Amino acid sequence: MCEVSSGFAAISNLTAGFTGSADTSPSSAFRGNTAARRATQAVRRVAGIRTPTLVVHAEDDTLQPYQNAVFTSSTIPGARLLSFENGGHFAVAIEQSTISREVYKHISNAEFETEE
Repeated sequence: MCEVSSGFAAISNLTAGFTGSADTSPSSAFRGNTAARRATQAVRRVAGIRTPTLVVHAEDDTLQPYQNAVFTSSTIPGARLLSFENGGHFAVAIEQSTISREVYKHISNAEFETEE
């Protein structure tokens, strides 16, 4: 079964565990800080998206973690997450009729900003 939800959830602990090491040397701290800066920049870029966004993902996808879809849909203002319990990385092919219907609804209801 699929679930459609709106995402505005707060993202916490974004920078936790970047180095994955108990090393407390200055070079390890630098690597951790660099990774944290990159993560923060990525969050800002994703949060800056203003295009109506529909994120489609299967919870059992082993190639791209489901948490990426949750993060993306909760970081982009107004984004929606269309999730499937099963389908793996091939959910788009397996759930084609449901996804086609949701994409059509998404496009029909979307209010696109135009730059002048």
